[in-house]
Amino acid sequence: MQSRVESYPALIAYRLAIGFFDSAVWIGAAKLIVGWFPPEQRGRALGALLAAFSLAITLDFAIGIPLSASLGWRSFFALLGVGTLIVGVASVFLVRDVATQLGIAQFSWDDTTAVSSGARLRDIFRMKYFYIASLAIFGAMFGISATATWVVPAFITTQHMPPPSAALIGTVMGLSQVVFLIVGGFMSDHYAKRIAAMKVAALLSVIAAALLIVSAKIALPFSALIAISIFCGVVVAAGGAIFALISEKCGDALAGSAIGYAEMVGISSSFIAPPLLGGILQTTGSYAAAFWGFLLVEGLIFVVLMLCKNESRATHAAVTRHAVGAQPL
Repeated sequence: MQSRVESYPALIAYRLAIGFFDSAVWIGAAKLIVGWFPPEQRGRALGALLAAFSLAITLDFAIGIPLSASLGWRSFFALLGVGTLIVGVASVFLVRDVATQLGIAQFSWDDTTAVSSGARLRDIFRMKYFYIASLAIFGAMFGISATATWVVPAFITTQHMPPPSAALIGTVMGLSQVVFLIVGGFMSDHYAKRIAAMKVAALLSVIAAALLIVSAKIALPFSALIAISIFCGVVVAAGGAIFALISEKCGDALAGSAIGYAEMVGISSSFIAPPLLGGILQTTGSYAAAFWGFLLVEGLIFVVLMLCKNESRATHAAVTRHAVGAQPL
């Protein structure tokens, strides 16, 4: 339908509709991972899911823009529609929610938290871990919004980077997010310390902001700008750990909804970071000052997370147990 749109307001309406249904795709995919992966593997699995989203966005710019330029944007939307339809139809026949649908009766993982079948959505908001995870995902997505919006303009203005190099910087940042999501999820599974992973990622985000401040003040070679762009991917390193923690603490019954609510908190940062840094830039005329705003937000989140206790050793042991009669995927 987007390929046949005739007005800009209609295109915006279609994009809003896609965003509405995309939210269901994210929650459904996260719920599938909770059902199919044991707790000790969810960090890497959810990290891989988030990495797939980041990779898709990166390829959208790296491949989508050239395709749109050569074939026309209407043809590009048509190709996306056909591809989505094929995946959707295949999912109907191939994807199952849980192992019980394959004939494995009474299948369950040994979750760290037993949530009764009568659990209600409001119970999510009584769990401290939900707020810890929400704060961490807010910081991660604040970092994504800040870097995606302002790094390239800053490099062009302060480092006199040629505008055609913007595509390379954006692609490098996107691909680095994919790598950090996968590595971060694996590390959080390996050490079974979800909150500790969030603290490390928050500290690395502060360092990334500091590097951007330096880049706004000191002339650097293009190789250094590439290195800083790669390092900026650390803002999402705890993605797998964040949603794995929610699934473990809320249990299978509430995990999907809790992950969706936490994601809403994270998405709210995308409405805050660009105008906040943009307002500082407009007021001061300094990209360094704008990146100081980025650092202060990430620093505050880091301090709050440091005040939160890590999971107990008993919780770690529970996470690493397999369900009786079940083997990890």
